[in-house]
Amino acid sequence: LRLAYLPNANLTNANLSNAMLIGVDLNSANLTNANLTNANLIGVGLPNANLTNANLSGANLRLAYLPNANLTNANLSKAILYDAILTGANLSHANLTGVILTLIPQLPSGIKANSSTICPNGINYGTSGNDCPF
Repeated sequence: LRLAYLPNANLTNANLSNAMLIGVDLNSANLTNANLTNANLIGVGLPNANLTNANLSGANLRLAYLPNANLTNANLSKAILYDAILTGANLSHANLTGVILTLIPQLPSGIKANSSTICPNGINYGTSGNDCPF
C-alpha cells in the first residue's frame, strides 16, 4: 500500500505481518492488537494512532511519524526505529528489547522524542531514570 490516506481506520486485530506500507497516513487509526510483525512501515504517518498491544516485532519504522501515538504494551522488539518521530508517544510498558536504532552503525540515530514522550517505565523522556533506549 503506497501513499494511501486512511485516517481513523479501524484495524483492530488486523494481521498486517510482512505488509509493505510506504507513505501511508493512518492518523488516529486504531491498530489495537494488530499484528505488524516484520512489516515495512516506511514514511508512515501514525499521529494519534492507538497501537495498544500491537505486535511490531521486527517492523521497519524508518522515517515513521508517530507523535502522540499510544504504544502502551506494544511489542517493538527488534523493530527498526531510524529517524522516527516519537514526540509525545506513550511507550508505557512497551517491549523495546533489541530495538535497532540505526541501520548504519556509524551514524547516530535520528529519532526525535521530547519531554512528553513516555518511556516504557512510565518516566518521561529526558527525565532522570527513564529507560528509553534512544
